Amino acid sequence: MTHLTALRFPDTLVTTASVSQELFFFNRIDFYQSTESESGDNSDPLADLKLCSGYPPAPLGDDLERFRMLLSELKGHEGEFYSGVLTSLTLDYLGNRDGEKTWELISSLQRQGKTGKDKKARNREEILWQARLLLKLAEIIQREEEVMEISMASVADQEKELFRQLKDGDINDLDGTLAVKTKTGTRPSGRTDPLLKAWGQLFLADRQPHGILTTNNTEAALTILDVEESLAGQAPKRVVKLILPSPFLMDDFFGKREDFRSAAAGILNDFAGLLGDLTEKGLDEEIGRKLDQAAEQWNRQMEESGLAAEQAGFFLEIYFCQNSPARLLAHLCKATDVSPAVSGPNHGIVALTISAR
Repeated sequence: MTHLTALRFPDTLVTTASVSQELFFFNRIDFYQSTESESGDNSDPLADLKLCSGYPPAPLGDDLERFRMLLSELKGHEGEFYSGVLTSLTLDYLGNRDGEKTWELISSLQRQGKTGKDKKARNREEILWQARLLLKLAEIIQREEEVMEISMASVADQEKELFRQLKDGDINDLDGTLAVKTKTGTRPSGRTDPLLKAWGQLFLADRQPHGILTTNNTEAALTILDVEESLAGQAPKRVVKLILPSPFLMDDFFGKREDFRSAAAGILNDFAGLLGDLTEKGLDEEIGRKLDQAAEQWNRQMEESGLAAEQAGFFLEIYFCQNSPARLLAHLCKATDVSPAVSGPNHGIVALTISAR
């Protein structure tokens, strides 16, 4: 059986739990790391299942320590710099910190031990450093937001318990107030376009071919699909819409996934072959008909399993792109000097997770 593997975008912090619904369809979901992992940096409690795998497409190697020096210079000001960098992928305008511009700091760190490189290579390295920095700052902000949300949820739970004791369990009039408190944050929100472009720079540096991109970020998916429409001259076609299981506690994730995929093995095998044909040969009438049949069988199997009954309304929409992911991202990033992997696919697939709830 051919495996169905997808690359998550534009996230660089991905766990098995965060893609658990999609993993009922895909054998494995890969994702990019902005830099090489540090020891003890793995936050995926289900990493041993090997269903979700991260790797750096453009490892820093000997420059990793210099990159960490840069992060240490920004420590305590991540939110400030993150907000500034999001305006564009250039850092020149960020102003002074301790008498030295951030961009000058980056350049000085890069120049250490980097003599003999031509201008084109240096420019490419600078772009990758900017992309890594933006993605790494986004990771730091995301982690801090998650810790804050957990802390605020804990406080809200304690408040509910206190009010429950004071009001003999009648807390309906307080739920709305508490819910607002748990959603309040002080960190800057992410902006998809610059993050996607930064992620795209890593994609263009990757030598591993990828034909299927997956995301639950509708804005990021629509950006890629808009590029496809611009290049192809017509809107990309949604080839299937698949029912996904409800989100659930991860305690029995592996068992439920294995049971379902065992029952749907024939359907998954059909999809693996059909999506492989899509990325290599393109879409024709016969493949479209077979995809419709496979989607109907998948949706029937998902409904019969009961996995989608508790919180219905989650779907995986799969779009076919005439252009390869490499060409789409090169166009998005305005990159003219980056060639895709030799064995890269001829066409692309974007798999978007949506909720109709």
